[in-house]
Amino acid sequence: PSGYTAIGFAIASILATQHNNAMKVLLIYVGAGILGFSRIYLAQHNLSEVLGGATIGMAAAFISLRIIQHFGLNFKAIKNTGKHNQSTVFLPGFNWKKAF
Repeated sequence: PSGYTAIGFAIASILATQHNNAMKVLLIYVGAGILGFSRIYLAQHNLSEVLGGATIGMAAAFISLRIIQHFGLNFKAIKNTGKHNQSTVFLPGFNWKKAF
């Protein structure tokens, strides 16, 4: 599978969840599709490898988002408080004892 395409579609899938506008979502996925097409055009991968990469990327994004929802993390609320404690800067309210 195409790693570039997998990463492109994973990022596109995560970005798409942040927008309610269908045109923005379409443009995000068109960008990922152009990335996949470029891998075929440059003869780096064939169609099945690009489709496999796109599937893996979207599946990885879906699983990651489900894990984030399961633990109740809200990345829209994250802000830099200026403190050096990573658990409060990057994962506010995350309870490691509850998670594991």
